[in-house]
Amino acid sequence: MVAHRGAGDLTMPEASLPAYSNAVACAMDIVKLDLQKTKDGVIVMSHDPTLARLMGWPVAFKDVTYAEILERGRFLDKRKKPTDLTIVRLEEALAIVKTLPEFWIDFKHFDPDFAERVLAEFDKAGIAQSRIMVATFSVPALKYFQERHPLIRRVGHIGRQKGEDLYAYCEELGLWGVNMPVLQRQTTREDIRELKKRGLWVSLWFVQNRKMEELYRGAGMDAYVTDFVSRVRLANLDAEKGGRP
Repeated sequence: MVAHRGAGDLTMPEASLPAYSNAVACAMDIVKLDLQKTKDGVIVMSHDPTLARLMGWPVAFKDVTYAEILERGRFLDKRKKPTDLTIVRLEEALAIVKTLPEFWIDFKHFDPDFAERVLAEFDKAGIAQSRIMVATFSVPALKYFQERHPLIRRVGHIGRQKGEDLYAYCEELGLWGVNMPVLQRQTTREDIRELKKRGLWVSLWFVQNRKMEELYRGAGMDAYVTDFVSRVRLANLDAEKGGRP
């Protein structure tokens, strides 16, 4: 199971220290780490390119320094009230989650120098490249790692590609795996089986409840991406014990 932006169950800010701590407490199999770069080059954790949604501050990371974020930026709670939580650096996140089995790196900002700095932080944290996957929509990132770091597994986030277009995309990039959408059931059990036949590792985003977990169970997928760790984890454990979710 993949903890999406930590394991906050949407009760704590995504990509916050509590969310990453909860991923460890829930014994997640994989944690997804979304990476941005501030104006002064600090690697921070965020899915969005701006601070608008999570902190109510409509400024882009590329236009603000890390010190400025620390001074002004605070995560909002569910009521849109400021908390005492602020942005998390990559090294802070890794210090918490480094005991988990595997990691997804999702480059929301990508350039070769940035990629090498990210890998250096994983190395400092004692995390072997065999535990890392680059899982992203960024084709430049996928191509870079194919050429420069072929031992790191590459998982392509899939949007609307289907059928032969999807298979050609996977072949062109030499992907190890794909992360497929389940929104409005865009991905069928037959899609999963065909991808598995072609030797691909398959994960699904987002599986947010027991009903969705039950729908795809048995189709052969390798992982779920979820925001609701407690709901889906319990369903998964029930299935393993032979219970009905």
